[in-house]
Amino acid sequence: MRLHSPSGVSDSLFEHGLRPLATAAFFVLVAFLWTLVLQHLIAYPFVFLFFGAVVGSAWFGGTLAGFISVIISATVIAFFFVPPFFSIRVDVASRSYFIAFILSATVMSWVSSARKRSEAAIREARDRLEERVLERTAEIERVHLDYVESERRLHLVTEAIPQQIWTAKTDGTVEYCNRHLLDFLGCSTEEIREREFISILHPDDQDAFRDTWAQAIKSGKKFEGEWRIRGANGRCRWFLVRSIP
Repeated sequence: MRLHSPSGVSDSLFEHGLRPLATAAFFVLVAFLWTLVLQHLIAYPFVFLFFGAVVGSAWFGGTLAGFISVIISATVIAFFFVPPFFSIRVDVASRSYFIAFILSATVMSWVSSARKRSEAAIREARDRLEERVLERTAEIERVHLDYVESERRLHLVTEAIPQQIWTAKTDGTVEYCNRHLLDFLGCSTEEIREREFISILHPDDQDAFRDTWAQAIKSGKKFEGEWRIRGANGRCRWFLVRSIP
């Protein structure tokens, strides 16, 4: 059940006055009408019916609606269902039960409204978390797309530059060679990965290259030297090899 502010009534007055009052009056009225119907079939139906009215008021209208429902319910019970009838006075014999009802209904009202607030807080926190997850997911997707685009542009640049370009992981394993280098070597990047990268060098240069390359990987510093590299035709050419960490 959801009540909306009528025109001409401030939101504050409606939210903290009319809405709780209307909610409590609705549930108490329902309990009263059902009591009139059931009182000829079962004994004291007003007890659980008005308890339900208090719980429903607190659940749908909040703490204030619950307490208003307790007051209205106690007044209706005292006037219609507890002797002396049609009087708000309560006789001595029924007074203890009447007080017990008020206290129990008050506790139930507080428990019901507190539970509703807790569930609302949990639901709000879950909604905020879902929003943050969606925002974070969207951000990750944007970053990923930016990375893919940057990688694509870098790939285009490295393929367009008329130089032999390669990259390696931190352990020295080659992971990429541009087309100019692959065309010169006459093999694919996968073939270079399967064998030792140093095998593309002239046998007399391999030991010096291996030592210099290992030292560059260990120190994380720049790597530079001149070595002979064997091409696809089996001939070796001198290359100035540079690596930037």
